[in-house]
Amino acid sequence: MDLAHYAQQYKRFLWCLKLISQTMPLRFGYPMAALSAHYLSPRRDEKEQVIQTVEACLGNEGINPEKTWHDFLNHVGATDMNTFLYRHLNQDWLKRHVDIDSELDIPAALAEGKGLLLMTYHNHYPHFFAVLLGLMGYKTYLIARDYTTTPIYPFLEKMAIQYYSDCESHFQGGSYIYVSDNTAMSNMRSIHHALKRGNIVVSLNDFPNTFAPKRSMTVEFFGRPLTCPIGTVQMALKQGAVIGAGWVRWIGQDRYHLEIKALDAQGDVDHIMQQYFELLGSLIKTDPSIWEGWRWLNP
Repeated sequence: MDLAHYAQQYKRFLWCLKLISQTMPLRFGYPMAALSAHYLSPRRDEKEQVIQTVEACLGNEGINPEKTWHDFLNHVGATDMNTFLYRHLNQDWLKRHVDIDSELDIPAALAEGKGLLLMTYHNHYPHFFAVLLGLMGYKTYLIARDYTTTPIYPFLEKMAIQYYSDCESHFQGGSYIYVSDNTAMSNMRSIHHALKRGNIVVSLNDFPNTFAPKRSMTVEFFGRPLTCPIGTVQMALKQGAVIGAGWVRWIGQDRYHLEIKALDAQGDVDHIMQQYFELLGSLIKTDPSIWEGWRWLNP
């Protein structure tokens, strides 16, 4: 990949989304951002890979791979326009634009004082998920890849710094906990301390684990092996923390749906991960375009 060319494409796409965010009401802006992704997003290059993998994994489920790809780009446009909205979000925005459906009593979970691990997914909106938790009033820590170690970072440094700063400003005193191939032990201890102090830790556990291979397990997902990180689950179980899974997705116009499920934390890591992937499977069958992980299940 020509990173410089990719970065230039991405900058043009983001410039368009910034203009949309500044000139249109959100009920029109989000659909326009979704449409723009079909013409300007550099992620259009992922089309063949996504369509082939969806066909291989869900061909017997009556899923239309072409429609999946169309909706995939719609999500790309919606989530990338949020780049220019994060700094303006507040609790009033949350009430007007987000439908919250939680079967987990978060205040009661936090009242136990042992922390709450919320496992989310690579579903276009993991940063937005953590931001919404912050807007709900909860001190939140989000485990994320250290963006300064990504190959494209030198080309988008200013944008990246602003993006992560804007998101983190809503974490109610929480922060990002960055991981990479050279993650310091202090970062790992930060996860433990955040749970021990009774806060929310958000982790993504649905991707091929490269950061801590000794803290990983292989699951079968749509008939294909996927080796995923389990370190946060091990910590949460050891701490006696409450464990749940959740996600947020754009459902059209200016509306989002935030959903949180309780997980049975009485079992072992295998039991937690089974529940976690069962929820992802059901989410994907409802809307396969919501998941960005198709590239990890190449046929």
